[in-house]
Amino acid sequence: MKYLFLLLALTALPIPAATFYEAEELVKPTYLSPVRSSSAADGTLLVTKGKIATLKVFPSFEASWAIAIDETIPEAARSKYPHWQLVPLHERLYSITATVAPDEPKESRQTPRWERQISHELAVAIQRAWARMLLLTRYPAGVSRGLDGTLYRFSTFIRGMGVLEGETWSPDEGLPAEMAGLGKSIRDLAVNQSGSEEELIARLQAFEAQLPNP
Repeated sequence: MKYLFLLLALTALPIPAATFYEAEELVKPTYLSPVRSSSAADGTLLVTKGKIATLKVFPSFEASWAIAIDETIPEAARSKYPHWQLVPLHERLYSITATVAPDEPKESRQTPRWERQISHELAVAIQRAWARMLLLTRYPAGVSRGLDGTLYRFSTFIRGMGVLEGETWSPDEGLPAEMAGLGKSIRDLAVNQSGSEEELIARLQAFEAQLPNP
């Protein structure tokens, strides 16, 4: 009888896996994933710091492009206060800078860029949408990338936390696809001067409102 109990105890012990764990194929996640690795193009696409938010897009067969949302403080406003952090938000300037990867050789290339001044309200709406979505970033349970597609890489600055980054691969539905669409509309605002700030702010606020709490 004691040997029977010993046998049962041994069979209850976990058996070590014979192979390394591998990611399984799964449907595309409904959230952003942590940035896996930075490419050399990351540094050349942005021509400004993107202090508020950025989006870098890397298609397989088209030119990469990016947008950067920045805040600047005019010298006239800065000189009125003992420290730049005391400058009221309505006295600061906000802008979108859109860029596209150049086709020329490295020695002579210049990154094409488009700029547009935007309101404080639009800058806030972009940062809040990016921040709330990035706070939901987590590793996927498997792999959902193909050989060809488009990588969207988002980042924003959150006071008290620093810079958050996350990415998604060729989203076609759900929150990642909606966020990618918002990024394209922000780019169009700068490049084509198309669309209205009010409509874009409403879309960004509606997007933020549907996001679950982290």
